[in-house]
This record gives sequence, C-alpha cells and structure tokens, in this order.
Amino acid sequence: MVFKYIYLPILSLFICLATTAQTTTKSIPVIDKNKSYPKTDFTPQVETKYIPLETSKDIILGAGADVYTLTDKHIFIADILEGDVFLFDMNGKAISHFNGKGGLGYTRLAYAFYDEKNSEIFVLDKIGQKVVVYSEDGTYLRSFRMPKNLKIVRIDNFNDELLLIFHEHAMGTVLPEEKNPYMLISKKDGLLESKLNIHLENANPRYLLSNNICYSLYFHENGNCKFGNEFILSNMSSDTIYYLSENKTLTPLFVQKPTVFSDSPQICGIVTKTDKFMVISIYPYDLKVEKERADNNEPMNYEVRFILFDIETGKLSQLKNWKYIAKEIDAPENTNVKLWQAYKLVERYKLRLLQGELKEVASHLKIDDNPVVEITKFN
Repeated sequence: MVFKYIYLPILSLFICLATTAQTTTKSIPVIDKNKSYPKTDFTPQVETKYIPLETSKDIILGAGADVYTLTDKHIFIADILEGDVFLFDMNGKAISHFNGKGGLGYTRLAYAFYDEKNSEIFVLDKIGQKVVVYSEDGTYLRSFRMPKNLKIVRIDNFNDELLLIFHEHAMGTVLPEEKNPYMLISKKDGLLESKLNIHLENANPRYLLSNNICYSLYFHENGNCKFGNEFILSNMSSDTIYYLSENKTLTPLFVQKPTVFSDSPQICGIVTKTDKFMVISIYPYDLKVEKERADNNEPMNYEVRFILFDIETGKLSQLKNWKYIAKEIDAPENTNVKLWQAYKLVERYKLRLLQGELKEVASHLKIDDNPVVEITKFN
C-alpha cells in the first residue's frame, strides 16, 4: 500500500475520563467556532532561558527529536524517527543516551517519557504494542504488552504507580470492545487498574483510504499535555474539553460548537494553560478536503486561530498571534518548552534578527550543533 501523508502543524490533544472522576455541575463555557471574537494584542509576562544541548559524535539529535519531559533537573528528549532517547541535565550536558530498537527493546518508538521519581524511562513500541522500561542509563528493566484488540498510540505518566493509555480509532470505526478506549494500567506489569469512564459511539478517523492510498493528517503538535499535575484532555472526537487532576477529579473546561462531527469540522484544543489564562486553538480537520488538495498538488491553505480565555474574568478574545504552543510534553505548571534548531538560529544571527540572551547563545553555535532548548516561565 502506498502512503501519502499530509502535514499540518496543528495541535490535537486526546481525551479521557477516570472511572472515579467527579464532574462539576456549574455552567460550562462554550466555544463557538463560528463566532468572531474581539481581537486583542496580548503579551504575557515571562522569564525565558536558553539551554544549548551538548553536541558530540555520539550525541546527535535527529529531525524527529523533541522534548517529552521537562523537570526542574532534567530534559528528556526522544526521536520518533530514529528511536533514540536522550537525558540531559539543566546545563545541557548529556547524562545518558541510547537506542533500544531490536532484541528485547522496541521496533518503533511511538511515545516516551521520563519518570524522574522512579528513575525510569518508558517507551511505547507502536508496532509491538508493548511498553519497554529502562533505567536512566538505558539498561533494560522490563516490558509488558498492551491490552488486546486495542491500538495504543499514547502513554502518559499519570502518577507514581499508573500509566494513562489511549487507544486511537484510526479509521473512525468504533467496535464494541473499543467504546472504552482509555485506561489506567500498572507501571510495573501493565495490569489493568480501571477502564476509564468514556463511551465513544463515533470517532473522526485519523486516516482516509482511497485507491490504495492512505491519506493522513500528521500532527507536529499532537497529543495530551500535562501542565503541572493537571492533564488537559481533548480529542478530535469529543465536543468537551476537560482537565484531569492527579486525584482523578475531572472538570469540564469548555464545550465546543458546532460539533466535531459537522461537515468540514473544526477542532478545539488547549495549547497553553497557566494560573491566569488559557489559550485555545481552533483548527480545520477535514481529510476529504486535504485529499483533494494533495491530489491536485495545491499548497496548504488553512487557518489556525488562537482564543484567549481569562480565567479570572471569563472573557474570551482572539489573539492576533501566539507563539507558545504546548506539544507532547509533561512540563511543570506555568511553563512552555520549545526546541530551536541550531541552523535556524545561526541564520537569524547572521541576519541580525536576534537580541538578548538568544543572540549570545546563537553567536557560539555551528549549523550542525544540537538544538537549543527554550524554557519559558509565565509569571
């Protein structure tokens, strides 16, 4: 089968409900995706630092590398294309790096995270449908299979004992055994702790098959994000966005309308959450339209809007621009993380487009150096 992938730099976050979750009964804010909200210039108060990552003949980050876990002491990076895993300290010095492909390890790295408290690294093998656990230095510790008949595409560090796992309905069909696709399982052996209290009757597909071609929207900014101890939970097949706390309390944040199952649907997700505000993305999701675009070799033509929600006042407004986009990451609260590729910084430095600390960092870079980590704290 020939695969054709359509690349869209947009955010999609997945949704789950815990069995013991409790929901609030107060009125839930509504995001009207057809409404024109007042536009605003908003510049948050931030503190930003830049950490150049060590580069050596053994420590080279590929094009598929990104930050998956950030703590006060560590930066954990995984490369979904090459299968490489890196652990750095906060000075950018490599603590360990390894590639566990083959043997008892994994075939294709789909997701990974660093469990700092237990000093373990968890890798989801997409092909083998198993989780492989390593020590910080890359020593194989154990592995366990995912629940049968489900295609798990996501694992998250829910707490000290449990993983939060997500099954994706790739073709949009929801089989009887797939109506509860969200689960909590043991970190030690993969045993099911509970099925999560969500029931899907319909799902938007991730793939569209046509004449032996598989069309896909590939999300560069894809997946659930964990802001401090709160999971932001949204999904291309749910009209409600929630956050899930560490104690399994579930709170609806927003309901979006029209439904995600409308013709030419738009999808909401949350790209930034702080104590004071949230930023909501609204992006198009229509595989048929993108198939036509790809078949006709037309350029991408879509708009991603960002809506600012003031937590204190409840006011909604549309941002003229927004650059702090949460990706697949477990990060401290009020924190955003970004990777700057070295060659881009070198180019901008030569064009005199940089200022302050970033200019100073770029002045010491070569185009083939490893990326620079940008860590932004919202005040």
